[in-house]
Amino acid sequence: MRGTPPLERGGVPLLASGVVGSIVVDDTDSRRKELGVRRSRLALAVLLAVGTYSTTVAADGGTGWKVVKSRSIRGPFAFTAINATIATPKPRGIAVKFIGNVNTGNAVIGCARGFSVSSRSRAYKRAGLYVLPMMRGADGCRVAASIGGSGKLTVQILKR
Repeated sequence: MRGTPPLERGGVPLLASGVVGSIVVDDTDSRRKELGVRRSRLALAVLLAVGTYSTTVAADGGTGWKVVKSRSIRGPFAFTAINATIATPKPRGIAVKFIGNVNTGNAVIGCARGFSVSSRSRAYKRAGLYVLPMMRGADGCRVAASIGGSGKLTVQILKR
């Protein structure tokens, strides 16, 4: 045993160089930390996914928007128009939603508050949910929307 040094000297590990070492690495602590980090990352990923989903649903009209009027049409050169009056209770937001292979979409909104009147018009080139500009504190609004394109098309007027 002359060529190999003892592995321990008085309960303290002896390094190959013959130097007494007292550092002992505990694998269970590092594994626990790694597992905790993985769980934290997983929880963060789940929260981000849920947040992204709820934002998408909100922007898509899934929460807070109610359909006031809707109309669908289909054909190679389809076109349709609708209008609605939104008065009670006072509107908090008005939007139009175009669904399908849209070539053109138009929306006109006119709002009144007392003797004041405000109107705006907008033109769109693709499908989507579009919030219309409206007078703050309006007593009521009238909205007209039209859609043109091909295939099955749907136009909706929504309110909050």
